[in-house]
Amino acid sequence: MTDATLDDTYVILCDWHGRLVWSSHPEIEKFVGDTVWEIVADESKETIKSCVSRTATLREPQSVRIRSKKGRSVRVWAWPLTSPDNAVCLLCMTVPRELASLAPRELACLRLLGQGIPPKQIAVKLGVSMSTVHTHMQRSREKLRLKTFESLVAFAGHYCRVAVDDNV
Repeated sequence: MTDATLDDTYVILCDWHGRLVWSSHPEIEKFVGDTVWEIVADESKETIKSCVSRTATLREPQSVRIRSKKGRSVRVWAWPLTSPDNAVCLLCMTVPRELASLAPRELACLRLLGQGIPPKQIAVKLGVSMSTVHTHMQRSREKLRLKTFESLVAFAGHYCRVAVDDNV
């Protein structure tokens, strides 16, 4: 089974200066008052700083991929808030490590599957045969250590419905 759990999805609220006001993640709760870029890996500090700044000041929703201090890949969606105390809402989802093992075409199939597109239409969209789509899905299932096609559909809907970088 994949290493991801639903606990890997959490929310963070930031003030106008990027300081954490609240977090639904138990490990991040202890950092309330710190700036959000202090709790990520060094190579992601500028990325998350820019994301929060643009969201708070320009009121533009953002989506970025960062690395946690534990080295995990995290997809972050940021939305502006209108509260005087809270300027930005961050929805964070830890991306399973196994996604990095998928080939680009396997990932493309999962993205489309996660959007609810049936295998026959996936074949048409990718310009490949149904047999090729089934092969990509079977290999994806094996690499992700998922036992059933239904679990692959659920995984794709949860983690691949939105764009995830190929180099996760």
